[in-house]
Amino acid sequence: MSNNERYSFAGTDTFESFLGTTLQELGARIAQGFGTHCQAVILGGGYGRGEGACVVYEGEERPYNDFDLFVVTDQAMDIPQAVHDARKEYEQQLGIDVDIGKPLPYTSLANLPHTLMWQDLLDGHKVIYGERDILKKAISSSMMEPLPKTEAARLLLNRGSGLLQAMKETQVKQSEDPDFIRRNYQKCALALGDALLISASVYKPPLSYRREQIGGLTQLPSPKIMDLYQRAADFKVHPDDSHSEPSLEDLKEMANLWVQVFLQTEKERTDRSWKDIYAYAKDGFIREPLQHHFPLLARNLVKQARLGKLSWRYPRERLYGMLGILLIEGKTERKLWQEKVDSFLRVWETCN
Repeated sequence: MSNNERYSFAGTDTFESFLGTTLQELGARIAQGFGTHCQAVILGGGYGRGEGACVVYEGEERPYNDFDLFVVTDQAMDIPQAVHDARKEYEQQLGIDVDIGKPLPYTSLANLPHTLMWQDLLDGHKVIYGERDILKKAISSSMMEPLPKTEAARLLLNRGSGLLQAMKETQVKQSEDPDFIRRNYQKCALALGDALLISASVYKPPLSYRREQIGGLTQLPSPKIMDLYQRAADFKVHPDDSHSEPSLEDLKEMANLWVQVFLQTEKERTDRSWKDIYAYAKDGFIREPLQHHFPLLARNLVKQARLGKLSWRYPRERLYGMLGILLIEGKTERKLWQEKVDSFLRVWETCN
């Protein structure tokens, strides 16, 4: 069975059948909730690419990754309450998050921005309700081009934020999510390699292809990145194998690698140079030009005002340098560092 037909990387046929039946039922429930407005329900993420993880708990195979779902509608609309109810019901049943993005009007598909999220969805998805080729028919041919290199910075910001939260989590005596640190450490390791692949214009699903491509990169900031990437790829498809929880020192080492990769990819993208992350943070250039087109400036002002700031810049702009400094300092036991992390996360959550 090919990855296009599978949901998980290594689940048994019984598990595959269970996922298939469950997702078809969930897709039908979601479509019913949207009524005649629903044109398609699409599964993205690991299970959409056939790379989802299967874990064994008390002798039973279970899904490990979230369900990432997208709904195509005939008009702009909010998610109906019936769909929220169905989502919560399946979350309780499966023990994972069921994420449903903001409904996508069919007419908007041709204008989706060329980002990592939409590229991954186009390259690896399954339609669990509606026309099978709806995305490929509607999305712009520009999606066939290499990803914009800005996506390397955005990916690193996203996974670096997860690493930062993992570092903070080491100070929590009893975590509500005991796998949080391990999961975010591995996600960050994978992002280091993927950011380098985006920067080299060779990023492309599936994961097996990227594992091959990483070996062809000649300018790695550290040889450790290669090994960490392959281990993280193993973790992605086999999370319940013997992957021990990283120590705080492991997290700090990953933070240093994050800074090295971030500065390298940003230098390649911008043709600028900085001696360290502190110099980068002080540089006032615009990191994401697309977020600063004239029609978006009013939105930026509103978002900044809600954060108690007066600025026309998109709030995410100040996070890039801020994150690098917080990671490199990593003073997890100090209250001031923790307060700065909380301040960072408050802004990050408004524009993630």
